[in-house]
Amino acid sequence: RLLSLASERSMIHGWLTATGRLQGRLGGTAFLKQTWTSRRPVQITIEDGKIFHVPVITKLLSVMNLPALLQGQIDLAEKGLPFDRLKLVFSVERGMIGIKQFLLDSPVLKISGTGRYDLVGDEFDMTVAASPLGSYTALLKRVPLFGTLLAGERQGFDTAIFSVSGKAEDPEIRYLPAESLATGIKGTAQLAFDILVNAITLPKEAFALTEEALGEGDDEGPGAKARSSFE
Repeated sequence: RLLSLASERSMIHGWLTATGRLQGRLGGTAFLKQTWTSRRPVQITIEDGKIFHVPVITKLLSVMNLPALLQGQIDLAEKGLPFDRLKLVFSVERGMIGIKQFLLDSPVLKISGTGRYDLVGDEFDMTVAASPLGSYTALLKRVPLFGTLLAGERQGFDTAIFSVSGKAEDPEIRYLPAESLATGIKGTAQLAFDILVNAITLPKEAFALTEEALGEGDDEGPGAKARSSFE
């Protein structure tokens, strides 16, 4: 129920595990966003959950027209998007959030991402990749946005890549045509695709806690790691 502190609307249900430490200054009764800093990467994992309203993901599904495609099979509006695991690794430097790794493993599709979010300016600069490798693969492959990209030893994955910009509550999701990326993905698009490939080919390693996020004992005291059911 932690997210009810930030929003009255139901956002995510699931089992949360978090590691890391954030610090910042109080100004009056609120934290000054421009002072938020992490001593080391913060890692969040959520298991066995459902996504009801996370604007970046909700709008991404809408751009791909998944609510209509899945009508009669999954009611995304009422029952949410089911997922097995979600992982987010990020660092914060004076209010700038560097999203090192975002991974979503769902029976519907897999999504990965990397980039940054300006907490003070409320502005995304991120790239996400999505691949229909779940139970609904045959259905979702009909989405014209998906194109085959290659990885490793020329293994192909049906993938759609998008840029994310704008405000957290109303982000702009722009499709990056697969044909323009197939011959030379680079930058954050390459990173997002690599993260997705790792999640598909090495899921255990991709979703494991990283040593960098766990640290070397400076947070071993109470509150260093928490696990709870939340909604």
